Amino acid sequence: MHYIKNVVVFSLVVLVCAPALLCAEVKTEYWPSGKVKWERSYEDGKLDGVSKEYDEAGTLREEEKYTNGKKNGIYLRYYSDGTLRVEGNYKDGLKDGAETTHLRWENKKTVTTYQNGKAINTRRYDEKGRLRDELLFEYAEEGSWRIRQRLYNEKGKMILDQTL
Repeated sequence: MHYIKNVVVFSLVVLVCAPALLCAEVKTEYWPSGKVKWERSYEDGKLDGVSKEYDEAGTLREEEKYTNGKKNGIYLRYYSDGTLRVEGNYKDGLKDGAETTHLRWENKKTVTTYQNGKAINTRRYDEKGRLRDELLFEYAEEGSWRIRQRLYNEKGKMILDQTL
């Protein structure tokens, strides 16, 4: 009896999942050298799943996730040596949340926060992780916007607060 129950459950899983697996397709393009240039997953003709891009040396340069043709989820960008350059998030095709850019040659980073595709603020940090300056973006309903800039000294004290 236990065997029959397992066969029935397995059969149901196959019936439910098989059509989705048959619709999924991975497309790959190659560099003239034969190395992979990019790999993209599609479902029903739309990007769906992970998309990866590589440079001519074969190093992963970009990785994004798609849902039903739109960027959705974490994205990563890499320097040519494979170290992380940018990490961020998309929601329904728009940047959403923190996007961190790592400046490897100076050991500094910049963090820009997005909400529904619009930059809300950008914060720059020095090599010791201290906030050095920030830009605050203020949007008006008619599409205009202004930037407020704040600068900080090494001790974290604000030394300038101005509207640009």
